[in-house]
Amino acid sequence: MYGKVKNRLHHENWPSPVFYLPVFLYYLYSSFKHGVRFNYFSVVNPGLKTGGLCGFSKWESFKLINSKYIPKTFLLKREEDHNTLKIKEEMRDLGLKFPVILKPDCGERGFLVHKLENLLDLTKALNLYADKVDFLIQEYIEGDLELGVFIIKKNKKWIISSLMSKKFLSVVGDGVSTLSELCKKDIRAEKFFLSGVNNKTVDMSKILKKDESMVLEHIGNHCRGTEFINEMNHNDENLREVFSGVVEKQTDLNYIRLDIRTKSWDHLNDGDFKVLEVNGVSAEPGHIYDTNFTLTEAYKDLFHHWMEMSEIAGEQINKGFEPEKLADTIKDVFSHLANKKRLMSLQKQDEDECLFSPPADIDTLSIDEVMEHAKNSLPENIEPLFEKSLDLGGYLRFCMYKDSNYEVVLCKWKPHKGSDEHDHKGKDCCFEVLSGEVNEYRKVGDETIVLNKNSRGYICDKQGPHIMSNKTDIDAITLHIYKNKALLDTQY
Repeated sequence: MYGKVKNRLHHENWPSPVFYLPVFLYYLYSSFKHGVRFNYFSVVNPGLKTGGLCGFSKWESFKLINSKYIPKTFLLKREEDHNTLKIKEEMRDLGLKFPVILKPDCGERGFLVHKLENLLDLTKALNLYADKVDFLIQEYIEGDLELGVFIIKKNKKWIISSLMSKKFLSVVGDGVSTLSELCKKDIRAEKFFLSGVNNKTVDMSKILKKDESMVLEHIGNHCRGTEFINEMNHNDENLREVFSGVVEKQTDLNYIRLDIRTKSWDHLNDGDFKVLEVNGVSAEPGHIYDTNFTLTEAYKDLFHHWMEMSEIAGEQINKGFEPEKLADTIKDVFSHLANKKRLMSLQKQDEDECLFSPPADIDTLSIDEVMEHAKNSLPENIEPLFEKSLDLGGYLRFCMYKDSNYEVVLCKWKPHKGSDEHDHKGKDCCFEVLSGEVNEYRKVGDETIVLNKNSRGYICDKQGPHIMSNKTDIDAITLHIYKNKALLDTQY
């Protein structure tokens, strides 16, 4: 109980308006100091819109730093063609392989940042977002060390003013407790994971082995449970030289935070890392949220950064840089807020995107009973669903629902087309023909089964691989239930 109270009182959990109130007063003072220029910060980073306060393009910001540090990335404009197979070709041409990261070109705090594992994930994401917001598809960088590195240009040299590592939200098993029970015992996991939507694809009944660690959230944002750890003890001359090389002789940046990923501190010191994002004047020195940092220490370092920013702004104004027109800055802020609202609505749409609402006792039901629930969830007209489906050549595949134990899928089989030979990777499957006729060829036994409307079939890996096909001149539609656990109710 004491731990929970202490955690809630720590400044990392304070609402931003409360924590930043003293800083806001300093901002007003600085604005008058710079000739009543309330947007003086816009001259700090001339290469970023509003100096990097809000609404700037991540894609454009990458052009301001050394390209060797940028992950393979391409921009997906909302007005462009969002055909999955075309994007797959673009990924291939760029040398991009799954998994990849999908993120809004103008976004913040982890909104709509997704790790896409395969074409199905990509198809769903494109259907939900791609024609509404510009997105980046970015190489997923392997590495156990993700850092926030704040660098400031001072006296024509770059210095590191903040260095923090990110500890991703995770739990450690005891060999007895389920994942759900472990999350309830962990303050951060209970707050950020149990109350979220990401746990839908995780088996919460799983029991981790003693001392086995499991990462619950792979996106390194504070609002998604990531813990920030002060690493300023690693700051030395070699590291300063490394990060000076990232921005080289850049004149359009003076005050930025780079979010990077690397394999280890040794790799970092050798310059072996990738920059995931560039942040401007709205960036925070993340080390101040270390749980061992006192409120006094946090404010001391936070004010130091704001004073540095104000000093840079003064130097820029003396050089002849003029802040944006205040009306333009206000317009940019409102545009950013509107975009943020749009992203939040898309995030909710993502959470609500589910045609199949599983019954509470789903794990006690037979796969046939789950099939009945799924059939009852179908809309009267299912044809529009296939407009959002993944085209796999011989058939269209639309995922209605997926969690750690079940996947519910609709398939439309094209005339005289079918699937490749495949197994089910440890899953058991029940499928029913909703319309038309399909053939199922089972390699073991060399037999072909013909199924008509309302016919139901079953398959699992111990029966070997099979091929599904449509030998007729019209489309056929099937509904599939995939279950991770053994089918105790079905005879094979």
